[in-house]
Amino acid sequence: MAEFFNRQWRLPNNENKDKQSNYSMDFDGSSSVINLGNTDAVKLGAGDFTFSAWIYPYSWGSAYEGIYANNSTNGVYIGKDNAGNFVLRIVNVSNVISHSTLPTANTWTHICITRLNGNCTLYYNGSSVATGSSTQNFNANTNVYVGGDPGTGPSTSALMNGKIDAVSIFDYALSQSQITTLYGSSSTG
Repeated sequence: MAEFFNRQWRLPNNENKDKQSNYSMDFDGSSSVINLGNTDAVKLGAGDFTFSAWIYPYSWGSAYEGIYANNSTNGVYIGKDNAGNFVLRIVNVSNVISHSTLPTANTWTHICITRLNGNCTLYYNGSSVATGSSTQNFNANTNVYVGGDPGTGPSTSALMNGKIDAVSIFDYALSQSQITTLYGSSSTG
């Protein structure tokens, strides 16, 4: 069972007190992703979960732009869809959560998605902004990627153009108070 820790506690010597990360991952929107491999330990699964990350999009284009993807029919996709919504999506099937307001470009936004007993909630900066329901098993038998869905190559991909930081996957749903703590009640990211 995973255990919740506030990311501030993991910073060396308390050097990063304003929550601005020195360690964010920078994605160019054309070829960069992080391949986490094909292990269930990094997949959202069939039960309760929480996905959390700080994102700093440089811009949002007109195509899909992913934050986290397990690309296969019935896999999972988190990010912007081609209709301009921020989504939790069952790949090649349907959106579980769809929110018409995207995280603001050139601004750090904490995104968090929880699922508790099939009820899914999307949070921006600690506040609930959209809900949906699904008991989908998100353990598709393919690799998991942070930074987007590379598809069959960068030219056909759905990749993030911006920074991603502090990606966390929990095998349970965080409570509202834990999400508030994870966010840090800060507008500076």
